[in-house]
Amino acid sequence: MNHIVGTAVRAMGDEIAGLQYIDALCVDTNGGLRGKRLPRADFEKLEKGRLNLPQAVFALSVRGEALDGGGRGISDGDPDGYCYPIRSTFAPTPWALQPSAQVLLGMCDSEGMALDIDPRRLLNDVARRMRALGYTPVVALELEFYLLEKEKSSSFSPRPVALRNLAGGTCSQNYGVDVLDDHARVLNTIADYAAAMGVPGRAVSAESGVGQFEINLSHVADPILAADHAILLRQAVKKAADAHGVVATFMAKPFGDQPGSGMHVHMSLLDGQGANAFDPGHAAPQLEHAIAGLQALMPGSLSFLAPNVNAFRRFRPGSFAPVNRSWGYDNRSVALRVPRGEPASSRIEHRVAGADANPLLVTACILAGAIHGIENRLKPTPPATGNNNIGDDPMFPANFAEALLATENDTDLARYFGRHYLHFYADLKRRELAAFMNEYSEKEYQWFL
Repeated sequence: MNHIVGTAVRAMGDEIAGLQYIDALCVDTNGGLRGKRLPRADFEKLEKGRLNLPQAVFALSVRGEALDGGGRGISDGDPDGYCYPIRSTFAPTPWALQPSAQVLLGMCDSEGMALDIDPRRLLNDVARRMRALGYTPVVALELEFYLLEKEKSSSFSPRPVALRNLAGGTCSQNYGVDVLDDHARVLNTIADYAAAMGVPGRAVSAESGVGQFEINLSHVADPILAADHAILLRQAVKKAADAHGVVATFMAKPFGDQPGSGMHVHMSLLDGQGANAFDPGHAAPQLEHAIAGLQALMPGSLSFLAPNVNAFRRFRPGSFAPVNRSWGYDNRSVALRVPRGEPASSRIEHRVAGADANPLLVTACILAGAIHGIENRLKPTPPATGNNNIGDDPMFPANFAEALLATENDTDLARYFGRHYLHFYADLKRRELAAFMNEYSEKEYQWFL
């Protein structure tokens, strides 16, 4: 472990010269960033592998509470893990007041093994299984988000940013360029921050919701790097919004009368010769096998793709968020879309995850589904045509509690994630759900008092 750490930091070379701080950050189970801000005097802790963080940093709730999920926290004595930097994520923090940088971390246990509850370890293990099959995943993520006014309404509800070219800002301008001009300062700062951090942002578009936008990321032949890009893009968006006096949210369904925000994941597979295994001309029908595997593992995966109560509000019939496990060609009403394009660029667009999900866990679910379908030569349902966003699917969990039960009982998903991890995750999220249900809302008093 120390050899890996030392090599990674020494490779940074002159990049750390002149820095005052480095933020050393783990990606927790909820996709949040947790870690330490290291002053110059402590940089050698990274180099010598002496940077410790509690292992239970991965067992925190979405609010950062230590809930002892899966017995990780007070029950096990809250032991430390040993952190090492992910070299590809080392980048300056352009919003910082002093010369600073940050780097994402992996964590090992006391035996030098990758920590069992680190989402990065989980995705790495699944990606390794895909490579063992002879395929290299090529992945790109798209993220939707809302820009909100900092001041809430009189009822303390969030308000989307006003659009100057609309009367009252009460309707959207889907793909409207004027909307991009309205908020060019924020969007340009996002692009600048992303570029400084090495995050390959591509197109930005105005989405269906008022004040809603989407940013596409470039595809890379490294699923962990692709997930890191999404994590860092969310950070850049929030920091840029704050710099301009507004708030960015990746909440899956912030408004009942506006579209939800999704995390769409595009995936293809390269074979040993570098050819796209999803090309219709490929000798084996791997595209359909992969789709079938994604359909089979979706019930157990849904608690990772929609990781809270609010995320399930996004699944509404008649919207562009899926409500079943359907698939189809060039059809945005389905869960698994095969976009139109050149055969060599054939890919699956997985449209189920909310924008607030953990990109590492989402990508792990998608790779696991593809592996499951290819290894078992599964056959998918017939491709859907027309609007398939209205069809019931009894295997699609109806709420978060059902999804957690499906996760814990999914013996097929356990082959890729491990039964231990599924139990840990379900227990952590049930504790988080119990804490949420213990909070009383104003509506509850209005309805039932």
